[in-house]
Amino acid sequence: SDLKVGLALERAYQLFGNSAFRKSLPGHRRSPINQALFEVWGVLLSRMSEVHFSTLYENRTLFFEEYGTLLSQPEFIVAISRDSMRNTSVKSRYVNLAELINKYTND
Repeated sequence: SDLKVGLALERAYQLFGNSAFRKSLPGHRRSPINQALFEVWGVLLSRMSEVHFSTLYENRTLFFEEYGTLLSQPEFIVAISRDSMRNTSVKSRYVNLAELINKYTND
């Protein structure tokens, strides 16, 4: 629904600022918006509870360190780039990001 989309966009901006949905991290040169990241972050951020989002936000420094590593891994790059529409790529990026989020949202 529109409310979920609005929530996802608001949270993405809170967490990433102008780097939301890009293959670059906050504080680095901005890359173009990536469709696969837009999709996966939109879903994950909209489904997250307020408590989990707050915890992720509080842990964002450590989260960004690991997210940066993930963004530079060849398999993940493929999953958000040329093969982004393949089933395996869709699953791969969801699993990778969900695992990373869980690490920084569970106490």
